[in-house]
Amino acid sequence: MKIEDYVLGVWDNIEQCSMYPTEFSRIIVEWIKIPDGYESWQWKHPEGKENAYRHTLHKFVEYDDGSVVMETYNTDWTRKGNCAIVLTPRRNGWFGQDNGNCQTKNGTLIATKMELLPDLYRVYDRGTDQYGEYVFGGCQFYEFKRRK
Repeated sequence: MKIEDYVLGVWDNIEQCSMYPTEFSRIIVEWIKIPDGYESWQWKHPEGKENAYRHTLHKFVEYDDGSVVMETYNTDWTRKGNCAIVLTPRRNGWFGQDNGNCQTKNGTLIATKMELLPDLYRVYDRGTDQYGEYVFGGCQFYEFKRRK
């Protein structure tokens, strides 16, 4: 399976947020293929896709060693800094983390881990300031299941 087979579709963490309502918000993630790459949205369930808090474009760059780098772009195809997620195939999925160059516009450093399995999409983002102090997110995975 190609990496796109692991990401395309609509993903929902309803099970996780139902079991741990004080720890996880209900989030919907959608990925579609577009002519020059991929487009994704993330939104809080009650707010709807039209109010997505994250709407980005992506390209997957394949390397000879079998790894794939997910580059992230703004909706006008300008690159979001040098941030990328490096994914490697293992077992029945893809596992990766940031390349160490991910940060917000105000300089918050972002550490990301991602796991892509046929029907499970796990990801976390943890932001820290220049002193290593916590700003947002955490190291607990959001666990999304593919909507049928």
